[in-house]
Amino acid sequence: MSSILTNAGAISALHTLRSINSDMVRVQDQFATGLRVNRASDNAAYWSIATTMRSDNKALSAVGDSIAIGQAILDTAYQGMDGVRTHLEALKNNLITARDLPLSTSNGAPLSFSDFLRAFEGSTLAKIDAEIDQHAAATWTIAKSSSFNGVNLLVNSYDDTETSYSHLDFVVGYADGAVQTARIDRADTTLYNANLQNFPAGALGTMGLLDAAITYPGHYYSLPPLKYHLYPGIGQTEPLGPSTSLLATIEFNVQNDPALRASRYDEAISSLDGTIERLVDRMATIGAFTSSLKAYDAFNQKRSDALEKGVGQLVDADMNETSTRLKALQAQEQLGIQALQIANTTPQAILQLFR
Repeated sequence: MSSILTNAGAISALHTLRSINSDMVRVQDQFATGLRVNRASDNAAYWSIATTMRSDNKALSAVGDSIAIGQAILDTAYQGMDGVRTHLEALKNNLITARDLPLSTSNGAPLSFSDFLRAFEGSTLAKIDAEIDQHAAATWTIAKSSSFNGVNLLVNSYDDTETSYSHLDFVVGYADGAVQTARIDRADTTLYNANLQNFPAGALGTMGLLDAAITYPGHYYSLPPLKYHLYPGIGQTEPLGPSTSLLATIEFNVQNDPALRASRYDEAISSLDGTIERLVDRMATIGAFTSSLKAYDAFNQKRSDALEKGVGQLVDADMNETSTRLKALQAQEQLGIQALQIANTTPQAILQLFR
């Protein structure tokens, strides 16, 4: 039935054209963004999953930045330890040289500490002592400057009453809304406790490796910042008295029994050699921890790639299919327009009947 009031054909053609235009807008959006799921209304489930995965991927990117900072902290500490090791080895060589040098500060009669120091200053050993002092000072300077981003693994500042070191946590991962960390104990890295003033029993937990770098029976020597101090034992809370140098202290304490001189040097050399070995062990600890951070970083990179691929599979548009679909819709649009034009000519044909 034909009607001049209701053009059913035009209504149908217009409905089809609107549907085609709606599909074209959606396909054009996919073509422009490269996404078939660009908003929640496109596919709520896929959009939600993809959004969560993207958030996790951004978190992994932040984890990668944190790992890079952690590696820089460890690399700085490692280089600092290596520099300290060089000076400790030079200091050990100085002790070996000093061992066989004669000391003629008196005619065999023990001197007072002040008289001994005045006599010692004119000896060859005093010159070696000055070099030892430079190497010892350098270890403190290197340790103190081995800081990255405000973190120094070689120097702590715990009060003497503390009984244990702290630790440092490095961010290494992120999963299920939780940050994952790896911990390194400061006991494995600390060379100096900057606030250590005495050697009470309670302070043993916070002493650095070089706070008692050289020992022989009943005596402990700390490298800077305390310089060299003589202690009769760990339980002593106050030093007997500071000496100006390491060699002077050793020589002063063997005045009454010169036969002990060689053994005291051997004990000090052996002790320092042990300190160097423990320093090397700490360098190995840092090296192993650095390797673990690299492994975490590589794993996170793989996770990030997998997440990115997964998101793509969920929401990325197939551009070949999208291009083909767009061309088809453009053709349908043209046909829809023509169909609407034909439908709109029907009332004109009816008007011819009234002429």
